[in-house]
Amino acid sequence: MTKNEQVMQWVRDNFDMEHITIEKTDILPYGHMIKDQEGGHMIAFYDLLYDRVDYRFPDEGRG
Repeated sequence: MTKNEQVMQWVRDNFDMEHITIEKTDILPYGHMIKDQEGGHMIAFYDLLYDRVDYRFPDEGRG
């Protein structure tokens, strides 16, 4: 399975596909912007350093 396929599999495993939209983004490796019907969003991507799918929410990590 390619890294992009792994990201998409993670999305399918964690979200109801009928209630989100997915847009490819080049911000992060193999990145996909996931938006819900309530206006929330996040990015799922492949972390090349840790060799795994990871994700971030907009304000995550800010102090």
